[in-house]
Amino acid sequence: MRSIEPKKEPTVRQIHVKIDGAECDVDAGKSILEVAAMRGISIPTLCHHKKISKTTSCFVCLVKDNKTGQFLPSCSSELTNGMDIDASGPEVAGIRRSALDLLLSEHAGDCEAPCTVACPAHARVEEYVRQGKQGQHLEALRIIKERIPLPISISRVCPRFCEQDCRRNVIDKGAPVAINDFKRLAADLYYESYLEELPPLGPKRVAIVGAGPAGLAVAYFLRLHGVGSDLYEKMPKAGGMLRYGIPEFRLPKGLLDKEIAHFEKMGGIAFFFGNELGENLSIEDLKQRYDAIAVTVGSWSPSSMQTAGEEYAEKGIRWERPSSSAAAIPPWTASAPPSASAVLRSSAATAAASMKCRQKRLRLNRLSRRVSSLSFSPHPCGYARRGEGRSSPAKK
Repeated sequence: MRSIEPKKEPTVRQIHVKIDGAECDVDAGKSILEVAAMRGISIPTLCHHKKISKTTSCFVCLVKDNKTGQFLPSCSSELTNGMDIDASGPEVAGIRRSALDLLLSEHAGDCEAPCTVACPAHARVEEYVRQGKQGQHLEALRIIKERIPLPISISRVCPRFCEQDCRRNVIDKGAPVAINDFKRLAADLYYESYLEELPPLGPKRVAIVGAGPAGLAVAYFLRLHGVGSDLYEKMPKAGGMLRYGIPEFRLPKGLLDKEIAHFEKMGGIAFFFGNELGENLSIEDLKQRYDAIAVTVGSWSPSSMQTAGEEYAEKGIRWERPSSSAAAIPPWTASAPPSASAVLRSSAATAAASMKCRQKRLRLNRLSRRVSSLSFSPHPCGYARRGEGRSSPAKK
């Protein structure tokens, strides 16, 4: 009886190659891209990327055959015995960059949503709107706070550039997604119960001069990286222009207080008020006590109105500040110039009414019809009533 010999596995032929100057023996039939990955050499690729749908001829994975001088797509070119491949040199990088430029020159899509591009904070707008649509407002707040440390305040004074660039404007004829409302709802629902995942505090500490929006943002992002901070502020309370430049009816200060209290809840952040740089606070002193200093004093100087007689008028920033400090306001005549924006003019007029100024005047020349239809009598909800005509406030 004849014995049956076990079937022998075919032997894989080995070839000798060189990649980026390093010689190695590899199995024949492998592509340059595969062998480079096995050797820990990173070659960029689009058509073989797991998260990208199949495409053809991207040519961002090109390598150079040093023997022939030819450039080869590493994803489809098999190694042959004796090959000498340049996979990382400057000439190869330049060719890949040119290939990518050619791809982008015909790219008509949005790598980022227009709303995200328009956002000054570059928040992931489309992501938090998607979460809000699904009712996941806590997750929406987490995404918002990646880029916006003060969502309660910002959602009440935001200029909404994202909504101006929303694609729904094209489809719905000027009716964008209510992006800001998603942000405001998420913050109002979960801000008090929300707390970020915070690393332990490290040994370093930073001094921040100015506890306005910029200083608070610096303190917030430092804390996310385990760095504590002390904020020095010249005013009695933190908030900067959010507190002393925006009237109560637009941004209730109780909400701002709730938002700032969150910073103390995070731990490692302390506030010191009544400290003004150049008066009772110096950079040299802070250098001795801190690892770094951030100067975020803001801009408290009002811009010119470019109108005759403005030297006799109190500028808006200084005029608003006493009302925020609950100081007495003389019964002056309040006037908002036509050069001001519609929002600023309506804010000034409503603030004047709330402070019981004797007269409130709006110079309505060069102003849009929409703004001229506003009545600036204080509304019970704290906002100017719209569409009631130009009523003259009664003299007191």
